[in-house]
Amino acid sequence: MALAAAALLGLAILLLLWPSRRPSLVELVRRGEGQRLPAGELPLRPRRRDPFARSLAQAGISLSPLRFRLACLLSSLPLGGFLLLLGLPPLAFPLLPLLSLVLGNLAVGLLARRARSRMETALVGALPPLVASLRAGMGLELAIAQLAPRAEPPLRQELEAVLAQARLGVPIQEALADMADRWPLPAVRTLAVAVSLQREVGGPLAGVLEIVEESIRARHELVGEVRSLTAQQRLTAYILLALPLVSLAAVSLFSPDYAFRLFGTLAGRLILAGAVALQGVGYLAMRGLMRVDVDVG
Repeated sequence: MALAAAALLGLAILLLLWPSRRPSLVELVRRGEGQRLPAGELPLRPRRRDPFARSLAQAGISLSPLRFRLACLLSSLPLGGFLLLLGLPPLAFPLLPLLSLVLGNLAVGLLARRARSRMETALVGALPPLVASLRAGMGLELAIAQLAPRAEPPLRQELEAVLAQARLGVPIQEALADMADRWPLPAVRTLAVAVSLQREVGGPLAGVLEIVEESIRARHELVGEVRSLTAQQRLTAYILLALPLVSLAAVSLFSPDYAFRLFGTLAGRLILAGAVALQGVGYLAMRGLMRVDVDVG
């Protein structure tokens, strides 16, 4: 009964912590059309200096890092009730908050990496139409306005935000610099730097962006080739990392008395702590071996 109450309390607090949908920058600008806002009240997107806060925003999670970690900790209450029904020893419950934090961080990292991959792919596909519009005689803001509805998300939302900032009087190069700060990808940074230099030095923007597009496309293709060549190694690393956890869960379910020696004795806890530490060292080592720096210049 107490366990069910704790699980319900955890779910209630999670619902309270989860925020309602906030209006986007474009919606704020459209809502305020025809009204002159003071400079200090412009609804500009703030730059996210915290890497984890940036990852949350890229993953589409509208929570601050503190509230997200609190939500992860509270989610261990219903998770503990579910695992108790499956036969997990109660002595393993103190590890559940740490496990929830680790799984939450891993999920955010995975979602953010996928969003960054989609962003870079969308930008590679959007640069040729942008260059063609500039060569046809359009200005940069008009070319972006024509490109934004046809761009793939999340690039579409970012281009709409850039246009919204430009309508509020922010220079287009500063709006692109803000986008590069929210998405610190080589392709986005290269685009922002190229536009900023062209605005300061002058010259044909279409020719500059054409060179930028070739460089970004070459790098994107090389990154795809490297990922395809290292796919088997990455899969092997993930299997090796998951195998001890799956084995421990199976032992806890099918042989609770044997698992009690790990969770219920000092020697077993020391063994578990050493195993977790070695797993972390192995993950960092394999991650370093699989990392390949791609530099096209």
